[in-house]
Amino acid sequence: MSHIFDAVERERGRQDAKWGGVPGVDRRDDHTYAAVLGEEFGEVCKAWLERDTAGLRTELVRVAAVAIAWIEELDNTGLAPRPSACTRCLRP
Repeated sequence: MSHIFDAVERERGRQDAKWGGVPGVDRRDDHTYAAVLGEEFGEVCKAWLERDTAGLRTELVRVAAVAIAWIEELDNTGLAPRPSACTRCLRP
């Protein structure tokens, strides 16, 4: 199961590198997270309907990563900076 968590962690790093932002300064609100999570879940449904197993896995990892990002935001109440994306992306 660790390879799954590693994939989610790498996706979190990719998301942070792409979207950036410092919680408390550039805080994403709950509406944004809900919209992004909904969009990713829509892509999960599309991949499932198309029987695209590789795409389904990718989208499920993205859903998990967005959910974790939202939890991180809630836990740090928008005050603590996120860890650097490179610490996640550069892991083997």
